[in-house]
Amino acid sequence: MKVSIRDSEVLKRINPLDVSTYLASKSWQLVNEIPDRASIWTYTDRTNNNEFEILLPLNPQFEDFSTRISEIISTLEIVESQTQTTILENLQNVFSNIINLRLTDRDFYNGTIPINKGVELHQNAKNMMLSAACASVESKAFFEKNKPSQATEYLKKVRLGQPKIGSYILTIISPLPKPRISTIQDPEENHISLDFSNRVVTKLRDSLEFVKTYIEYVIEERQLVQVSDEIINNGITANLCEALTGINYNGNNQGLEINFNWSPVVNTSSSQIPIKFEPPVLELVKSLGKQLRTYLRPDYELTGDVVKLERKITDEIGKVTIETTIDDIKRKVQVSLNDVWYLHAARANANKHFVTCRGQLRRDGQSYILDHVTSFSVRD
Repeated sequence: MKVSIRDSEVLKRINPLDVSTYLASKSWQLVNEIPDRASIWTYTDRTNNNEFEILLPLNPQFEDFSTRISEIISTLEIVESQTQTTILENLQNVFSNIINLRLTDRDFYNGTIPINKGVELHQNAKNMMLSAACASVESKAFFEKNKPSQATEYLKKVRLGQPKIGSYILTIISPLPKPRISTIQDPEENHISLDFSNRVVTKLRDSLEFVKTYIEYVIEERQLVQVSDEIINNGITANLCEALTGINYNGNNQGLEINFNWSPVVNTSSSQIPIKFEPPVLELVKSLGKQLRTYLRPDYELTGDVVKLERKITDEIGKVTIETTIDDIKRKVQVSLNDVWYLHAARANANKHFVTCRGQLRRDGQSYILDHVTSFSVRD
């Protein structure tokens, strides 16, 4: 069923600059312009040899502005074979990248979702965007409460669009800064440089493709999921894995599909083919997320203060607690030391000296432990 957009208030809010930018991105040609009044655009469908023309009013205050915009949408409907609703969304979000998150279970085919699952879905979608924003700032296995300020500021600008029918489709809108110029003399000048907002969406797309490809390889080769620096450097975090498995749970564990609709003002080589996660892949994503929360760093050097000593008279190994900084956050790390190194640590504690040691750093719940210590020294 075709839907025609006739709401004059909605049509009046369409920005002529946005329309011109959209037309230029779709290979329409600007053939004439009457400053501050109107511009004329043409398009040739080389497949069918059809010519199309659009008259774009440049002032929303014109009495026939809504009518003209409605005509433009109708023309684009024919040229692009898209619904008017889709074209309207594209015109409203020219300066935004759009992520559509689709649950694939048949229970959601009418476009509705139980309220409890819906609330959790929105929270998991938020966590997914925040994880990509954090990974755009720095590479880490897991981001705790103290997220990078650039990431949290970005999240304040992200918006939710109207859900779509065809399963439950959640629309996430990531706005881009608009150019300051108001002319449409040369729409190509309206292309903006890569900014943080676009970096986040690009990072999300690349991370999703990487983790999907990696897990599918693990399944095919019958290997075990293992954390590596390559995985972390590609933006895969425990936060992202948990968000994806949470979204899958909200969708009755039937998998999910994520589609990226890039703004026409962004030059990108990223594909617009949807990324589909099947349930078996998401089960291993869940396992990867658990490993990332307790990621082992096999050869880690830390420096800090000895703040606690623990050893019984009969023990050959003593335990010390060292206060240090890990990932820009102050942590207390438990270290097991042999008799000689333990005595050095005790003297460092008494004399308020720093110590440096190297070993295998791991997390155990909220605690950090340095195992298999290979070196220990006291710094004066």
